[in-house]
Amino acid sequence: MKDRIKTLGLVAVMASVMGACTLETSGNGDLDGFWHLVAVDTVDTGGVLNLSDERLFWSFQGNLLSHRDADGRCDELISYFERPGDSLFVTRTFFYDRPNSDPAVEDVGVLRPYGINKLGEHFYVQHLDGGTMILLSDKLRLYLKKM
Repeated sequence: MKDRIKTLGLVAVMASVMGACTLETSGNGDLDGFWHLVAVDTVDTGGVLNLSDERLFWSFQGNLLSHRDADGRCDELISYFERPGDSLFVTRTFFYDRPNSDPAVEDVGVLRPYGINKLGEHFYVQHLDGGTMILLSDKLRLYLKKM
């Protein structure tokens, strides 16, 4: 009988704790997560740059996009993004530099290793599923693989 009462008490406590929890979702669907930039095509020339051995990453969560080079050759950046329909707008971008209040990026050159060629870049989301994403800008097609 004691065991039954303990079990019922534990179930009641767990039910109240679980009832207090809410799941928070960003609404980003398959976009959320950690992506490896594996290739870049030049739209005009058809040239392909294989980046699968490089460790350049995009990471989406909420309305933030993190750009990170795991080898430390490029600046780590944080961007805001918007995703209306089949578009992806990378809006304001900042250096990830907490001690200096994350200064704004003013030179697009720091974004180029990540496949972004202008401040306020617009991409067409050509393909997106749980494992792959293809983004098309006016100059480049980016291929990303979910990690």
